[in-house]
Amino acid sequence: MLSGKRPVRAAVRLHLLACNSDGVAQVKSSKSIESPEDVEPTEMSLEEIESRIGSLIQSDTITQLKSAVWKERLEAISSLKQQVEGLQDIDQSVEILIRLLCTLPGWGEKNVQVQQQVIEVITHIASTATKFPKKCVVLFLMGLSERVADIKTRAHAMKCLTTFSEAVGPGFVFERVSMVALCGLIFRSLGISVFLACC
Repeated sequence: MLSGKRPVRAAVRLHLLACNSDGVAQVKSSKSIESPEDVEPTEMSLEEIESRIGSLIQSDTITQLKSAVWKERLEAISSLKQQVEGLQDIDQSVEILIRLLCTLPGWGEKNVQVQQQVIEVITHIASTATKFPKKCVVLFLMGLSERVADIKTRAHAMKCLTTFSEAVGPGFVFERVSMVALCGLIFRSLGISVFLACC
C-alpha cells in the first residue's frame, strides 16, 4: 500500500526510576535514534561488483550479460531472474544485485525485451526484500526515468516505481524523481555541461 508510513525508527521508551526522597516516582524518557540512512551511492567498478557477487549468480550468466548478441543477453537476464527468484535470503544481496543490473546489461541496452526483464528483476527484488535501501532507489532511478519516457517500457517502469514507493515511501521516490526530471529538463534546455554539473 502507498500509505507512505514507515515504522517509527526512533524508539521512545519510558523508564520508571526509583522513588525520590518525597516518595514520588520520577519518570524519565530516553530516546534512542538511529542515524539517517546513507542514500548517496558510491562508485563501484564492474570487477568489484563481480567479485562481491561471488557465487550468488552463475558466472556464465554474467558472461552472457556482456555478450554483443541480444538473444544471449535476453537468455542471460531470464536466467538471472530465475536465480534471483530462487534466492532464500535476498536482503543481504540487494545492493550488489542492483549494481550488477545497472552495469550489466546497463542503461545502454537497446533491446526492449532485455530492458523489460531487467526492470522486472528489480521490481521483484524491491518487493521481496524486507529492507530495500534507499541507496538502491537512487542507483536505479536515473535509468528508470528514461524507461518511463519510452512507451515500450513504460508499464514495467511505472510498476517498478510503485514498488519503490511501497518499499521506501512515496515521498522519497517523488523527491528523487523530481530531481532527475529537473536535471533532464536542464539538459534539454541548456546542454550537456549544465546537466552533468547538476547531477
